[in-house]
Amino acid sequence: MKTFVKGVCSFLILLVTLRLSACATASFNITRTGGAILGPFPANSVSGGIQAPYSPASGGAQLVLPSFSPVTIEAPLSAADNTLIQTLVTGGRVQQVDIGFYVSAANAVQTFPPLSRKITLNQVVIPSYKDANDEANGPVTTFTMLFSKYTDTTYQLRSSSDAVTKTYTTTYDLITQRGTNSAVASR
Repeated sequence: MKTFVKGVCSFLILLVTLRLSACATASFNITRTGGAILGPFPANSVSGGIQAPYSPASGGAQLVLPSFSPVTIEAPLSAADNTLIQTLVTGGRVQQVDIGFYVSAANAVQTFPPLSRKITLNQVVIPSYKDANDEANGPVTTFTMLFSKYTDTTYQLRSSSDAVTKTYTTTYDLITQRGTNSAVASR
């Protein structure tokens, strides 16, 4: 009986994992210097992060300024690759990269109310670009981005539709080392 329950639990965890994977997708747009927008392009995976370690200070613990890891995207071969390679080999910058994480409200099983998210990177440098061939997905590229400004926007969606009901935005400028937060309710 224990083995059966364990098997059922494993199967349910697998179903939830597959359901979450099917509900969420990621894509990105590139805004070149001058304003031309390329995209949207699908993204197989997106990774990056923020950390703000703390250090003991008089009167208690104090957070140190946050540090941002490079953002890495793996994506199918697309028209974005030429811009990425050109930016890398010329030492140039891309004005902006928008990364969207979309969850359909009808399929959102992981949050209530359902959420979508957009990360905007400004003054982006591409220090790394790699090609590979994935048997399941064909040619894929992986590129890394460094940036001078990071904006994270989370959209709270109405549970019966994809209409936005509230927007939460956090912006951090890595040059001035200052951040802002806001929450705005939609009508």
